[in-house]
Amino acid sequence: MKMKLLLIMLFVGLGTSLNAEAFMGFDSTFDFDVSKTACDEGNARECIILSLMYIKGTDELEKDYKKAKFFAEKACEYKHRMGCMILLNIDEEEAKEILAKRCSDGDDKACLDLKKLNNQIYYLIDGKCSKCDSSNIGKYLYGLVHPDEKMEVKIDKGEIILGGCMISEDSPKYHCLKCGATLYVQTPIDNK
Repeated sequence: MKMKLLLIMLFVGLGTSLNAEAFMGFDSTFDFDVSKTACDEGNARECIILSLMYIKGTDELEKDYKKAKFFAEKACEYKHRMGCMILLNIDEEEAKEILAKRCSDGDDKACLDLKKLNNQIYYLIDGKCSKCDSSNIGKYLYGLVHPDEKMEVKIDKGEIILGGCMISEDSPKYHCLKCGATLYVQTPIDNK
């Protein structure tokens, strides 16, 4: 359960990037062939590790979004929710990288698009996700929590994300179970 919580927190945390080492539990041993074989045999966790490693790029594997997408698709096909969430993030990360390159080459429109993409905020509006319009919404739970069996099932399903003990006014309250977006509640100031 600790690994699931760590991975969920990786993807939905503000400003958090995809991190293969954290998902692997800081395990420094890695054998691509063993991991790929396990993925081919239906081990979604190994598919996710490979996808994350291709997203980040390592000493063993060069950054490659096409390969990362391939392994995330496999994990998603194996009905692993995190694989599906990675798949959504890959497209966004790839877009950011392309825009950053164009921006550094002097394309002002690309710089503006990158700024918009980096500052994208999604809201819970009328019980629906403003990114994908899904009403399948989960909650963040803050503070010291002692989960019972029912709550652990919800945590495992991603319906509840433990947000830790530090909470501020801008801490997210909800997340979308379909697309993985962190959702904020609109305030009157947001509507101006």
